[in-house]
Amino acid sequence: GTLDDVPVSSTITGNGPGSAPGWYSFPGLAPGNYFVCIAAPPTFVYTTPDAGSDDALDSDANPATGCAPITVLGANENNPTIDFGIVPTQRAALGNYVWFDRNSNGTQNESPFDGANGVTVRLWIDDGDGTAEPGTGDTLAATTVTDNDLYGAPGYYLFDGLIPGVSYFVQFIRPAVASAFTGQNLGGDDSVDSDAALSNGVTALLTLAPSEVNLSVDAGLIVPGGPLSLGDQVWNESDNDGVFEPENGELGVDGVRLDLYRDVNNDGAPTLDEYLATTTTATASGFAGRYGFGGLAAGNYLVVIAPQNLAGGGALFTRITATGNDPAPDPDDDVNGDDNGTDLGALIGARPVTLSNGGEPTSEDGDNNTNLTVDFGFIAAGAAAVPEFDYGDAPDVVAGTTASDYNTTVLDTGASHRIDVPGAPRLGACVDGDDGFNQGLGADRDDSSGYGSVFGSCASAGDDEDGVSFTGPFVPGVPNSFLITASNASCVLNAWVDWNRNGVFGDSAGEQIASNLNVAVGPPVLLSQVVPLTASPGRSYARFRCASVGGVGPTGPAADGEVEDYVIGIQGRDYADAPVSYGTAGGGAANHAIDPLDAVYLGACVDFETDGQPNAAATGDDLSAGSDRVGLCLDDEDGVSFPGPIAACSNAAVTVTASALARLDAFVDFNADGDFGDPGEQIFAGQTLAAGANALSFAVPCNAAAAVTYSRFRLTRSGTPGVLGPTGDADSGEVEDYR
Repeated sequence: GTLDDVPVSSTITGNGPGSAPGWYSFPGLAPGNYFVCIAAPPTFVYTTPDAGSDDALDSDANPATGCAPITVLGANENNPTIDFGIVPTQRAALGNYVWFDRNSNGTQNESPFDGANGVTVRLWIDDGDGTAEPGTGDTLAATTVTDNDLYGAPGYYLFDGLIPGVSYFVQFIRPAVASAFTGQNLGGDDSVDSDAALSNGVTALLTLAPSEVNLSVDAGLIVPGGPLSLGDQVWNESDNDGVFEPENGELGVDGVRLDLYRDVNNDGAPTLDEYLATTTTATASGFAGRYGFGGLAAGNYLVVIAPQNLAGGGALFTRITATGNDPAPDPDDDVNGDDNGTDLGALIGARPVTLSNGGEPTSEDGDNNTNLTVDFGFIAAGAAAVPEFDYGDAPDVVAGTTASDYNTTVLDTGASHRIDVPGAPRLGACVDGDDGFNQGLGADRDDSSGYGSVFGSCASAGDDEDGVSFTGPFVPGVPNSFLITASNASCVLNAWVDWNRNGVFGDSAGEQIASNLNVAVGPPVLLSQVVPLTASPGRSYARFRCASVGGVGPTGPAADGEVEDYVIGIQGRDYADAPVSYGTAGGGAANHAIDPLDAVYLGACVDFETDGQPNAAATGDDLSAGSDRVGLCLDDEDGVSFPGPIAACSNAAVTVTASALARLDAFVDFNADGDFGDPGEQIFAGQTLAAGANALSFAVPCNAAAAVTYSRFRLTRSGTPGVLGPTGDADSGEVEDYR
């Protein structure tokens, strides 16, 4: 009954009756419950669902998920009414591909599986000097990491919701596994070349037109290559002795995805920036389940069974790694047909195998540059529990930590808890398994991942992030609290909030908010704290770890229990920037509280300040705090424009853009006496604004001074009571001053 099941099929829209575009179908379905999802193109959003009374003509997509409701099909039944409407926006998008340039020619002519996942990609906004200078004046707009596309091909990224006309550039962070970027702009075809500079991975500046989608910003990576290769087989064990025995009916398994990592730091564990290649087992030389990786240089390598194989519908679903020869033999023992697989948290893989030129076993193919002895045996789980783990879901797009980027995933020492332990405690009513890759800005990828088993009973189907509740935003210097609930067994709680927003839990005073706190099954336990005065305004994260035994830190494994990550908002304030006589700075100055998770603002963004920034041009706030803002823009004083002159004894036009339904109070110093307090100087009082651009007008008095003067626009959330004056506090919104 929840939209978390295994994909049955995929298709692409095409021409239908009368050659009309946009049609699709899934024929030949057995009776059952189905639902259809689409991915809207980057510059489109889903239209309002279920409008009108004719289901054959409306849109069925949930705007949040892109999925239609579940449909029950009977025998021989057709349902041609599952439709999807999409609406273009004026925003733009750019992306596309990072790949391993195996032949070093600067052109994308490798296998589709040579895309490079796990590569950090940063989008920057130029500061106006026409030079791409990451970290020295230019504004970091967004960060992402390359991942599989909709069809499972690795190496893709996308930035959407971008502002037309702004000068952007992209920076690719070279992963540890790569030795260099490939040649830039080679071959004459921008759609298949590399755009990253060899020295720093930075592209040229580019601008986008309204609704433009630029999918040609690519980067090629050079990896050390050589004559070496490794591989061999994944098979189903029948007797759990850790030895491949085809004479006893043991068979290889096709369709298993394996990932190869080069152990650059020699720590014996795969990490995000050590990913090198992906392959899938297939039948070769009459044997099923064979795999291989070629073109390798001498060094240490890790072969990992991708966790998707163990999920529902995967090639190894309901199976566990064989245990008959545990501890798993070292893959460097050069023994063919023994099981080298071992549990690595939520992963199964082999210990590092060292390849050397001319030093590999010749037992199978006679080639001393080929190691065909790294094998994996799997047994049916039977009565044994398939090991299942819970990981966090705070953002984690780079190896290590940085601002708003945490140790979360299985490849980055993320917090993990084994959840199939009988009698283990849980946060909230339930916990489900995941594959250790559910990171995201919303810290909600694990809420209903649908990956593994569910232990307990979730109040909302599939949502296991249910053990912590709180009310935001968190205001520096003000007490706040969390309510913690445990089930199944009492737990020992450790918890952290990243108050300084640097991506590290617990590195400054007050960030560990619970230390070995006992939480009994029953009523929620109140966990209170005062938000530090030094807390950095903006989006941040909290991590809660519940286990039978205390002493766990914010990262690494725990024997049982659960981890839950949450996004929180640390409140900041926006101030004005007209000259100081207008009540711009200090006590009583015009200022607005900003909830980073639920902000309403003028124009495309709002940023945070600690006080007003008055100057004669009313531009002190225009480019303030470039990285700490809600929304995306170059200049947060961007919500008001005057299309024509302002003249005495006339009506003046003004366009005010709001991010959401809101209300406006605005002022003009008509007599130019240095304040907004004279009669008739409030031009709007509680004016309702719709989301988007609002064309308004106001009367200019006949005695208005013919002089340079100032205006102030104060936006607050719809439903805010009363009328705002030109100064003082507001509990939401933004203030913008204009000369």
